[in-house]
Amino acid sequence: MTLTVVILLLLGALPRVYQLGEDGLWYDEAATWRYSHMSLQEQWMGEGRREANPPGFYTLQKAWHLFGDSEASLRSLACLFGVLMVPLSFGLVKSLTGNGPAWVTALLVASSAELVCFSQEARTFTAVACVAVGLFWLLAWLWRDPGQATRCRDPRVLAAWLGYGTLATVGLYLHNTFFVIPGVATLLAVVWWMVWGKRSIGFVALWAAVNALVLLAWMFWLPTVFYQAFVRTIHWLPAAEGSHLTEVAHTVFGLGWVDKRQPWIDLCVAALAFWGLWTLRKRPVALLVLGGFGVLAPLIVLAVSQATPMWQTRVLLWVMVPWLGLVGIGIARLPGRVLTAIVTVGLVGLQARSILVYYDHHEKADWHAATQYIQSEADPQDLLLFLRADYETPYAFYLDWQEGDPTQPRRLAIGTADWHLKAAHAVLKQVPQRRVADLLDHYDRIWLVSWHKRPGWLKWFEGRAEIVNEQRFTNAII
Repeated sequence: MTLTVVILLLLGALPRVYQLGEDGLWYDEAATWRYSHMSLQEQWMGEGRREANPPGFYTLQKAWHLFGDSEASLRSLACLFGVLMVPLSFGLVKSLTGNGPAWVTALLVASSAELVCFSQEARTFTAVACVAVGLFWLLAWLWRDPGQATRCRDPRVLAAWLGYGTLATVGLYLHNTFFVIPGVATLLAVVWWMVWGKRSIGFVALWAAVNALVLLAWMFWLPTVFYQAFVRTIHWLPAAEGSHLTEVAHTVFGLGWVDKRQPWIDLCVAALAFWGLWTLRKRPVALLVLGGFGVLAPLIVLAVSQATPMWQTRVLLWVMVPWLGLVGIGIARLPGRVLTAIVTVGLVGLQARSILVYYDHHEKADWHAATQYIQSEADPQDLLLFLRADYETPYAFYLDWQEGDPTQPRRLAIGTADWHLKAAHAVLKQVPQRRVADLLDHYDRIWLVSWHKRPGWLKWFEGRAEIVNEQRFTNAII
């Protein structure tokens, strides 16, 4: 057993650790860095509550600073969760179907380019997926025996219920969209109770009590979630339609880093998954857990996305483990060991090719190069003007600038009334938009700093000043 765990951890670690600190931090990762350096009071009770995400991961990252503050150190926490997903997925599928499908699933999870990609990003999403897989495993254990699920005097049963409640609460404080998982779990629990659970009143009482405690623990953050879902407009996330809908589906349910002009690959993967689902028709718990969270849950997310944008690859990252579990079961249930081996090697090979494509072509915004360029070229008499106050965050990671230092250019940001842009990681003094013209009278040279697209303010400046130079560092624009 120990050897199996070691092999699984190595399978997960090798592609995820490689080049972990090679790219500079991009905007969202820099926000993680800044929030994680706040005090716990600021994270949970102060400015951190204005952030779009709950503070759970930032608190974990704060403790993780014990291991350093470099790019690799910051990403290593997400990487750890990404590595742990491999043995967790193996254990989940093995408990539901057996050793063979579990090994195929573990190989698919270990070689998934999308899971590797998010394991190399200092954000919460691999932590969410890891917690979700643990929650699936506990549900599978509770549902396997209708009589056992209510025997709370058994320490194992009590631990399973407490574990479910704890993981559900932790997940809700890792990301706002985690509410989908307990919601789908409740729907599946109703189906299990009516068909296989002998309609036990004790199970209903336990399920209601544990989920009520989870909801009570979430009440601290729930008003923020309602505000973001129904009051604040999340304008920067695309709607679940058209090319975005198919792109996310291609990435989550197919091979997102393989040539998109080969849709037959995605169709083959889907066929294997639904073949695996069909073979589970006599295994109700496996059918509920893997089919419910791998197939039904994404459809529910798609439906919810019609009201608030949730159809995002990072939001659906936790779906990939049960989905790949179905694919692994489908491969393992093919007729003949030779065919199973050929399909396994072929699909893992395609995923390994996808990882190589990711290594070669995936680039984060090169803020490191941008800051080096400014540091080498800017004079103390210049003005560094950020077109959004929070664009300064990745610069602060690389440049140790002190406010008021006469040897450094002054930094300002163009003010905005947008709630999001007043996030806690926006610490610069902001100039009202109506007073931007006054800056031209006070500075001979202004550095405009933007991200992702050519700044709209540039046209305004072109009519009033000479544009000397424009540099692009991937998505960072100077």
